[in-house]
Amino acid sequence: MVRHIFMAAVKENVTPEKIDEIVKGLQALKVKYPSLQAGVNLGWFNPKTHITLTVDFKDKNEFEGFINSPEHTHIVNTYLDCYDQDMIFTSQFALVK
Repeated sequence: MVRHIFMAAVKENVTPEKIDEIVKGLQALKVKYPSLQAGVNLGWFNPKTHITLTVDFKDKNEFEGFINSPEHTHIVNTYLDCYDQDMIFTSQFALVK
């Protein structure tokens, strides 16, 4: 099992309404990817607004299917300009049982 983590800082000019729209768009992917969680950084340690997503996959093929899916591609194409391009981070790591 592999966990994918996506974190991206939102540009300063992005409205709270747009941030909610992004999060809802990401959460809509949960229908196809039930382990998916998405939300906004609570700011307990870093006050900058970040959107974070986690989703678990059984293997690299399933991960690549997600990345290349029409649903993911739509989200990327729709909201990429809302993110600070220098502050987008992803990580994939094996979950330990």
